[in-house]
Amino acid sequence: MDVGTLADWVGALGGLLAVSAAYGSWKTSEKVVKLEHKRDREREAESERRQAEHVAVVGVLRPDAPKEEQFAILVVNGSGAPIYDICIESQKADKSRDNPRLKLAVLPPGKFVIPTDRKYIWGDVIDQDVAHMKLNMMAKGNAGEMITHVTFTDASSRRWQLQNGRVLKPVEPNAE
Repeated sequence: MDVGTLADWVGALGGLLAVSAAYGSWKTSEKVVKLEHKRDREREAESERRQAEHVAVVGVLRPDAPKEEQFAILVVNGSGAPIYDICIESQKADKSRDNPRLKLAVLPPGKFVIPTDRKYIWGDVIDQDVAHMKLNMMAKGNAGEMITHVTFTDASSRRWQLQNGRVLKPVEPNAE
């Protein structure tokens, strides 16, 4: 029985090693492609969230205002584009009852204060950068939970919500 020459064995072994290396390379490249796809999806999600992450809503106290108009809502749009269809749900600072919803059609970039109003429930939208009102943030204890839910649409027509006033999540279509 002829088992071949040493050169035949070396050639066969070299061929097997080449096939093994090709298979290992293919598996490695498959992992790299999956990793790149994952990174692309993460970058896309980050890009979609960029504007929404720059929106904040908090309850404030205006100590210099008349007693019945001291409470207000501060909306900060720190992005470079307006937000639309804003709906803010809030409650009294002591959690005794819900406030009427505040709905705004559009809000440009900036810091805006919306005080309570005896006649119209919510007063005018005041540009804080122009008015320079003294504001005390209501961030401690129960007062920190004054804002209960916020929804808005970003400049790319994506709908977002701030659950409990601070946890950012996309709104699923037809979920509202």
